[in-house]
Amino acid sequence: MASATRVSAKATEVGDSIPNPPTTSPSILTALQNQLELSQREVRIAEIKNRIRQAEAQRLAFEQSAALPIAPSTDAANTSGQRFSSLVLEISRELASVSAEDVNDIYTGKFEPRNLIRLHPPRHHPFDDDDTSNVFSSPLIYIVSFLNYMYIYRRLFVKEHPDVCLAQNRFLAFITEKAQYYTWETCLQYAMRHHRHVRSGTIHDAAAWLDHPRVQTDWYFSHLHVLPTPSTRKRQRSDTAGTSASDAAVCRKFNSQSGCTWRKCKWTHVCSICGDTGHARPACAQT
Repeated sequence: MASATRVSAKATEVGDSIPNPPTTSPSILTALQNQLELSQREVRIAEIKNRIRQAEAQRLAFEQSAALPIAPSTDAANTSGQRFSSLVLEISRELASVSAEDVNDIYTGKFEPRNLIRLHPPRHHPFDDDDTSNVFSSPLIYIVSFLNYMYIYRRLFVKEHPDVCLAQNRFLAFITEKAQYYTWETCLQYAMRHHRHVRSGTIHDAAAWLDHPRVQTDWYFSHLHVLPTPSTRKRQRSDTAGTSASDAAVCRKFNSQSGCTWRKCKWTHVCSICGDTGHARPACAQT
């Protein structure tokens, strides 16, 4: 009996020593759930960013490795049987005198600088590099040709390369500004050299259009090629007996034997023959 009592007591002690299962308050559960959701959100954001980086890397790799676009074929064809895109044909019609073949060459990157004259309305033949000065003897011919080139490029690539359109405009402004101070032959030689330099790389490089190395500009635009200063001397009279509008401003009395001594004379005291202010007509060596 005593033994049974001791066993019952031990059982009671053992039962009292077993801990109760832990309890978690609702606030802690909510915090853990929020933390889990936050972690899941961060994982999703990281995955999205990683996909964006991968897509951007693929795009850059494609742009660096992809060749220039080739004009897609359409059912429209020119007289030679070649097929050009509708946009190429549309640009050719807009410029009237420029062939679809030349527009397509610009589109595919095959256009050579020596063919620039083909973009000028009255002219449709290429020229040799050595014959540049004869073909583009007038600055206006070159400017019109390059403006048509700029128009074609803008219609084809302005969405992809707006910076190149701006760079081409700045290049033309550079050439026309230099033409005010240096001979046109020198300016044209520099311009055509620049076209060949851009063509050797890619026409879609804005930096190449704007690149003017100092060593080259100093070579072309030196004092050896500066335009002569316009003469301020009056044109010599071929007929001394006649009186032109410019002669009316010259003091006749100053050019007479007696000379003019009136301090407030409103006429110009210059030689009526050579225009020199240092002597009058009677003392002119050209008489």
